[in-house]
Amino acid sequence: MIEVHKTKKGRRYFIYDMDAGYTNGYVEINEDWSNDYLDEFYDPFNFPGGPTFLGYFSTEDEKLGLYPFGSSEDSILGSWYASVHNAFDKFMKSHDQSQLIRIVGFDDNHIDQIGKAEVIAETKRIAKQMDTIIK
Repeated sequence: MIEVHKTKKGRRYFIYDMDAGYTNGYVEINEDWSNDYLDEFYDPFNFPGGPTFLGYFSTEDEKLGLYPFGSSEDSILGSWYASVHNAFDKFMKSHDQSQLIRIVGFDDNHIDQIGKAEVIAETKRIAKQMDTIIK
């Protein structure tokens, strides 16, 4: 079971241990923030290795739904975008919207891994830093 933590201001965050031996960190984001984790808006948060996920987390079944940013018009990402878009639509239709948390995340699947303890610390730091942002 995933343990969801909260900052003093109520922003939720959690970590997820992957079977492959690395850890991901996820932080709740405001609904009006960018749907593209590559947007420069997320740069000041200094995600270790950069953000690698934006979507929703279901508190019902602990599943993640990846938000399909980009365009199906893109010749390189077109088929990937279509499959992610279909999976996201299916995810959103099959979950109670009141049980979803909109999140951005990062992973520690890099050559120079920072380790679980540091992922926990960085996830908490990012969540607290996000509490200070007004957009």
